[in-house]
Amino acid sequence: MKVLSVDTSTHICRAGIFDSENGIIAELSVNLTFKNQKRHTEYLIHLIDTILDKSLLSLEEIDIFALVVGPGSYTGLRAGVSTIKGLAFALDKPIVPINTLEALGWNFPYSSVPICATIGAKKNEIHYGFYRCVGQDIIDTGVKGLYKIENFHEIIREKTIIVGDAVLLYLDIVKENISDYGIFPRHNLHYISISTVSTFAISIFKRYGFIDGALVVPRYSLVI
Repeated sequence: MKVLSVDTSTHICRAGIFDSENGIIAELSVNLTFKNQKRHTEYLIHLIDTILDKSLLSLEEIDIFALVVGPGSYTGLRAGVSTIKGLAFALDKPIVPINTLEALGWNFPYSSVPICATIGAKKNEIHYGFYRCVGQDIIDTGVKGLYKIENFHEIIREKTIIVGDAVLLYLDIVKENISDYGIFPRHNLHYISISTVSTFAISIFKRYGFIDGALVVPRYSLVI
């Protein structure tokens, strides 16, 4: 099964093609904060065209589209959703929407401690969600919300992996306030992996099928 995965939830615009038998075939990303790069809309189609060209694949050979739908960047999510919905409708291909925080949690399979995935919001707030590993699966504990960064330590009550965009934005504050409980992974693990999104999407697709494309919308914020 070939998956074209897209993540535009943060300042990183990322696209890749994953094959269930061979793993990652191609992947490209652009940091849009570097030297004031342009917006996601001006890069995403080019990234998709490039990875298809270098992989010697056509869109018709893609089986499913995996799309990170939020929470996250307003303009980024709009670009990702509109682009992938357009391609999926034109080709009559299924879309599997992926939650940003859950995708971050999947970076830590077999973790023996809880995982708190985060992404920055406005007004010094962060979206957060807690996950636990059960065997090979990452389980959503249902504990999630929007919190002021200066009060974030109030919800960390045990040794916990703290990961995501918000950690990088407010690293000094987070480390100072929860130094006793916070476990901070390497820099690369604070970003969503195309391989992770793709394998996650395949798992969801096999278990539950896909969502009607008309119902796939950006989730700019968490619904509590």
